[in-house]
Amino acid sequence: LDTPPRWMGALASLYGAINEEIFARIFLLPLFFWILTWILRGEKWTRDRLMVGAILLSAIVFALSHLPAGVALGLVSFMSIFRILLLNMLAGGAFGFLFCYYGF
Repeated sequence: LDTPPRWMGALASLYGAINEEIFARIFLLPLFFWILTWILRGEKWTRDRLMVGAILLSAIVFALSHLPAGVALGLVSFMSIFRILLLNMLAGGAFGFLFCYYGF
């Protein structure tokens, strides 16, 4: 089995990162914001609180989407799964905040 060249791996990583950002920030974040706005329409929630809720929900989905790759690599211990979820939730939350308040 031949190993692909490094440039192909770099392009695949870039492609994956761009797809994740499009899915999580451009699709999921506004969807969760809309759903929260619709569910809590009678409540007195501020736009910022709804946005934080949408960021948290999209960060959770972002983190969960990384679990299959970790399991495929054999990372099935509690600490490995915890680390995958925690680090990706932190990154997803930070990127969601940056997207919402500063744009791309």
